[in-house]
Amino acid sequence: MLKLHSWFRIAAIITIILVNFMIGLESAAGAVYTGNLSSGPGANNPSSVTYQIPALVGDTLNVTLDYSGYNTCGGAWVVISFNRDTPYPMMTYSYGGFTGSATYTYTPYVDGDVALRLEVACRHATSVMEVATLDYTMTVNVNAPPPPAENPYAAEEAAGLQRLPPGSELPVVIYTPTPAAAANGDLFIDIWQLDEHGVGQPFLYISEAELLGLPEFPVENILIASDGLVKVYKLRTGEYQVNIGPLADGKIHVRIFDNIPSTHVYGYTLEVE
Repeated sequence: MLKLHSWFRIAAIITIILVNFMIGLESAAGAVYTGNLSSGPGANNPSSVTYQIPALVGDTLNVTLDYSGYNTCGGAWVVISFNRDTPYPMMTYSYGGFTGSATYTYTPYVDGDVALRLEVACRHATSVMEVATLDYTMTVNVNAPPPPAENPYAAEEAAGLQRLPPGSELPVVIYTPTPAAAANGDLFIDIWQLDEHGVGQPFLYISEAELLGLPEFPVENILIASDGLVKVYKLRTGEYQVNIGPLADGKIHVRIFDNIPSTHVYGYTLEVE
């Protein structure tokens, strides 16, 4: 009868093999703001506007400002700022029309709304009729940082399973205990065979009793277990060797690991004549 932790291990393996993890970057859709501002003695619109942009620490606000206006003041400023930080001014000195486009980035220091402020300022007005006007279209994108890379084998490791790399091209998966599981007394080599859909089933299991019965450094290489496709050896060096094949490529794929649990894994292929 299988122990409870063995059932948990089998369930974890099946879950990992069946589930494909997809990691993507998420970005908020661009928000577009338009309006009219004016400043000076002859102004008939507000001189500034503030938009509250939801963002988190680590996000990046990308702002594109397209603007045009008319200035009859001695000078006019178009100013943009984030959370009352140092403003970014664009200045036009000459009378008459002006137009332009500019981009800005901002990374918030705290979670919460970012106060994005746009202002037009009439400077050096000498007449009650002087005014600086601004028509604008502002596009704001909030780009979240990429999520931390997920460990596709986290459930396996939680079940005490350490997958031996490399092996994505092989029709089997080789497991030994994780260091934590080994510290709790687990000792095994567990090999699962994958079908054409990547679904695995138990194939070859070498128990604690079998492994403890082996010499630390055999006089000759010992064949521990064999089941057609797979052969497992204890080598004279004290290492373990798993031969898989010959496969469809006509080769035997060899994986060698130093211990249980493994700290060093390497491999090679053998041509079959």
